[in-house]
Amino acid sequence: MRTRPLILLPLALAGLALQGCTATPAPAPSTSASAAPTAAASSTTAPTAAASSATPTTRPSSSAPAKPVDVQIRIQWIPRDGTTTTAARGGVNLFVGGTGADTHTNETIPAEPAGTTPLTLRTQAKPGEKIQVIANVPQLPAAGDLHCEIIADGTTAPLDAQTGDPKGMPMVQCEATVPEPSS
Repeated sequence: MRTRPLILLPLALAGLALQGCTATPAPAPSTSASAAPTAAASSTTAPTAAASSATPTTRPSSSAPAKPVDVQIRIQWIPRDGTTTTAARGGVNLFVGGTGADTHTNETIPAEPAGTTPLTLRTQAKPGEKIQVIANVPQLPAAGDLHCEIIADGTTAPLDAQTGDPKGMPMVQCEATVPEPSS
């Protein structure tokens, strides 16, 4: 049984030589007690030599991980008659980087003509992460559309602003990718 691996050793060495590999194979197992410590010593010195040649100082330094950016989500509903001021009740689902980040149910969503501040939700996301917001209302107090804005701190314009749903449902979906902070 032990002769079989020894027979394959010359074939493995020939294959390595043909491929131009300079690695040396591990010594063949031997039955003598004096050869075992030598094999163990040679196998322990090889990794330390390789490890000492690859020091962490030779690698290029990577930049620090990006800090999260504060993001605001503003939601309100816009009545088509322009005069209704009754707030609606609905829910908002918030996703950051494809993962559910927050769920708000039974929230008061103000009407634009009421002059009140829109429902404002806050979250954080890293630059490059995608934020997705889905807001819906079971029934609006009057004909109208939901409006959603995603605003990152340090920006003056919304990253995304959507009004209504193409199918006429009382819902809105907006999404944006968080930009790198300006320096």
